[in-house]
Amino acid sequence: EVVASAQSAEEGFEPRPESSGWCNGLDVSTGCAGGRGHRHAVDPGANPLSGGGGQSEVFSIGDGMVPVDPAASHGDPARNPSPPQRERKEPRMALARLGTTSWSLKPKDPADLVRLVHETGLDAVQVGLSPAVRDRAAWGGMIPPLIEGGITILSGMMQPVEEDYSTIARIRETGGIRRDATWPANEAMARAMAVLAENAGVGLVTMHAGFIPENADDPLRQVMAERLRSLHDIFEAEGVRLALETGQESATALLEALDEIDRPNLGINFDPANMLLYGSGDPIDAMERLAPRIVSLHLKDATASENPAQWGTETPLGEGQVDWDAFFAIARDLPHEVDAIIEREGGERRVEEIRAAVDYVRAHFE
Repeated sequence: EVVASAQSAEEGFEPRPESSGWCNGLDVSTGCAGGRGHRHAVDPGANPLSGGGGQSEVFSIGDGMVPVDPAASHGDPARNPSPPQRERKEPRMALARLGTTSWSLKPKDPADLVRLVHETGLDAVQVGLSPAVRDRAAWGGMIPPLIEGGITILSGMMQPVEEDYSTIARIRETGGIRRDATWPANEAMARAMAVLAENAGVGLVTMHAGFIPENADDPLRQVMAERLRSLHDIFEAEGVRLALETGQESATALLEALDEIDRPNLGINFDPANMLLYGSGDPIDAMERLAPRIVSLHLKDATASENPAQWGTETPLGEGQVDWDAFFAIARDLPHEVDAIIEREGGERRVEEIRAAVDYVRAHFE
């Protein structure tokens, strides 16, 4: 049933001739941007972190910084001490844009997503694209309301089928593209999603690979490398870049796997909190090693668990164990601009905590 569902979704996203516009397989109205050669227009005079020039609480953190509201919450530095051996560097390069994720907001439908994004004070979002493929009746038309609401789509996210995050043991078994039983459905979903993303002008899609084995001789690692190579090629054929999110494997295993996959355009979506939540290594050490391949950043915080078989604990930004001084210093020196995306997957006050996270990031660059 899973395979049939994904393959059925794929059938609705077959490319049409360019003259038909971007709305392939989607219930969209006229005026939508996208399609081959029809990406979202960008105002060259817009704030580079505004996600499109709207009136929102977003800002440039490079040269030409927007003045900071002195009443903004700056967080409690005592809760996020910087190790004395790390020297803070002043940022010189602006991150491209600041936004949040659609799944952080738990929207009921596309209209609710627009409303919730606006409530965060942001006007840019990374969208979970899997619902648009799996449940086209409810989510197939999610792109036009975002565009009409003045919200820029920064990137997409693919959630592989039948993932179970109830425990670390269960997600290790079910996560990503490691399972033979769900690989056909995941491949079919990727084909549909690649066309959807290209049509919507989304140039980057991120996903978890699913616990790449640490041992290079593990046969499963070779299988996963071949599958990731295939997914990369599917997205690249539509002009969309694929990036793997950090946390489920060590930085060493991820770097080695990227070399084995041998696709230089395959990037990394770096999430520092995931390194703590999964117990897979120090976030800053991992970021330094992975920096040349980072194409997107998740801004999320956490504390590690003392038991490696149990999850760490996600916290509001600035209240966990991520060294944000060191994080942003490394971000400044990345070889190219990247989007910074606030993610909050725990708690019941997500809109308020995302707004506070915007203030926290802004205060970090006063």
